[in-house]
Parts: sequence; structure tokens; C-alpha cells
Amino acid sequence: MHHFVEKSLVPGMRRLYITKIYANFDGDAFFPDIDPEKWELLEMEEFDADEKNKYPYAFLVYKKKSRCR
Repeated sequence: MHHFVEKSLVPGMRRLYITKIYANFDGDAFFPDIDPEKWELLEMEEFDADEKNKYPYAFLVYKKKSRCR
């Protein structure tokens, strides 16, 4: 799965904008863990479940480390 995602990224992509939902779901496709050797977490904002969002979630922004291609 990591190979597929790495190859699917747009060439020259320098940032990832991720919404992480804190819940488990049935499914057959999942985004892999983000490699901390290649990506630096710049921002993380967490939110509790509420009347609009059934599950707690977070917005994360990662920057590709300069030494990684």
C-alpha cells in the first residue's frame, strides 16, 4: 500500500493535508501511516464529536522534508 500511495502523489508534492477520523471502519482500502523520516508534522488541530460530526477528528498538515525526493 505504501508503494501505491507514494507513486500516486503528484510529482513535486511538498505538503499533505490530512483529515484523520478517530474511529474504526470496515473497508478494503486505507491510507498508510505517514513516514516521519520523510514528512514533518507542521500543524495538528483536534476536534471532539458534536452535533455535526459523529466522530472526533483532526486536521493535520505535513511538509516533506527537504532531504527526501
